[in-house]
Amino acid sequence: MPERLQQLLSQAADWFKKLPRPYQIGVAGGVAILLVLIATLSAHKPQIEYQLLYANLQQDELAKIKARLDEDLVPHKISPDETAISVPKDKAMDLRLKFALEGLPTSGVGYEIFDQKAYGLTEFQQRINLLRAVQGELERTIGRMAEVQRARVHLSLPEKSLFIEDEQVPTASVFLMLKVGQSLKKNQVKGLVHLVSSSIHNLQPKNVTIVDNHGSILTEGLEEEYPSGASSSQVERQQLLEKEYEKKVISILGPIVGLNRVVAKVTAELDWSKTEWKKEDYDPERIATRSEQLMTEKFNGGAQVPVGIPGVRSNIPPDLIPPGVQPSDQKYSKEQITTNYEVTKTTTLSQKPVGEMRRLTVAVLVDGKYEKAEEGGEEVRKFVARPEEEIQSFEGLVRNAVGYRADRGDEVKVASFPLTAVGSMEDEMRRLEDRQMQEMYLRYGMIGASLLVFGILFFLGLRYLNRWLEAKREAELAAMGEEKLEEKPIGPPEIRLEAGAFLKRTLEFARRDPHTTAEVFRQWLRK
Repeated sequence: MPERLQQLLSQAADWFKKLPRPYQIGVAGGVAILLVLIATLSAHKPQIEYQLLYANLQQDELAKIKARLDEDLVPHKISPDETAISVPKDKAMDLRLKFALEGLPTSGVGYEIFDQKAYGLTEFQQRINLLRAVQGELERTIGRMAEVQRARVHLSLPEKSLFIEDEQVPTASVFLMLKVGQSLKKNQVKGLVHLVSSSIHNLQPKNVTIVDNHGSILTEGLEEEYPSGASSSQVERQQLLEKEYEKKVISILGPIVGLNRVVAKVTAELDWSKTEWKKEDYDPERIATRSEQLMTEKFNGGAQVPVGIPGVRSNIPPDLIPPGVQPSDQKYSKEQITTNYEVTKTTTLSQKPVGEMRRLTVAVLVDGKYEKAEEGGEEVRKFVARPEEEIQSFEGLVRNAVGYRADRGDEVKVASFPLTAVGSMEDEMRRLEDRQMQEMYLRYGMIGASLLVFGILFFLGLRYLNRWLEAKREAELAAMGEEKLEEKPIGPPEIRLEAGAFLKRTLEFARRDPHTTAEVFRQWLRK
């Protein structure tokens, strides 16, 4: 213990011993009450609200960040597994910005590794630095995804060979630390594969492997089809459609029975087949003229009728008729009309849309009502199913919400069952709230009781001290009055300068207790 502190303690002890007995009791009681009050308030002082600064840190990164926080005298907490660090909530954002400027936490080494000029490096060292830089840049880029918390990239870049048969292809492996509750879709995995393969020369997408923190190979079966024949995009579209229908059902029944008291599951059967057909219709009642042909032939006079012996001479034209053949006056006329008709034809080319709804099935569970009952002297919640009329009305609402069609075989089923998980969760939340209210009442009650006890003891001590001072003052006045009467029963006391002892005693008493001295003089003046 330091010497100065020992002196202070000894002086305080001497001062305490010189105090009268009532003063000692009052001082000791006040100090004890003050210590109890301080202990009570410190036990219930407001706790510092901490916020996560960084998680999933490596040991070297955690050590660097802790050292910087210790230098700045910032309070912090480290998780039991020593992978996360938390700081006060009001300082978290400022510390993140500050550490980001300092490059903490380190997220891989990028091309800035070449900013440092290093002489005497071998070709192998330069190649390793280039590999580290490429890996670091890919890690930073992949880490920007919302679902990814951290990424590690490992590249295998073989050396170039002079012979084609000895040349090896590069490969890449990517490890993803996904955030809690997050997952990557197939198209996102494809995007990562093409990102990595496009960053490395001669790296084929099939040579890129992506693994998540659960050990699942995300690149496995990207191009394969599902057993049902639907591709990954088709399955995602079907799942998205089912979720949309489920949201519609919950949104229409949730305000009636409660958002946490309704569960909906929808199964949508979609037709992914592509069908085209051509249809031709003929209408015999409607006939249209397609083409028409008119031919006319006439002979007017001068025509010779062959006479005589049949044969060549009978077929000779009139102008060459040999003598002995007589001309005829007969006229010849010929007219021919040809009309082509066609029946009206209608051609229709149709194509069925891909992904058309084939059948829709909806199952809805609605929680019932609960009534308080007593079993074995304890109060319990008893489940009461909803009436059938209410269930029928719910089914009508669900049919209208999902677009129910009976011609395609849609089914909608609504049932009322006790959702025990929801009920237990509500009971647990209610018990937690009650426990928190009890703790709050107990805390404030202890503080109030401590203040009340302190106030009572303080006023009692003041009252006791006042009474003691009055009694002491009365005793001193009585003693001084008796002493004065013995010396001078009649008239004011005669003070002589030669009486040094009396004068000295009077002056000491006046200095020690001026209030009592003034009161004595007042008594003398009244008398």
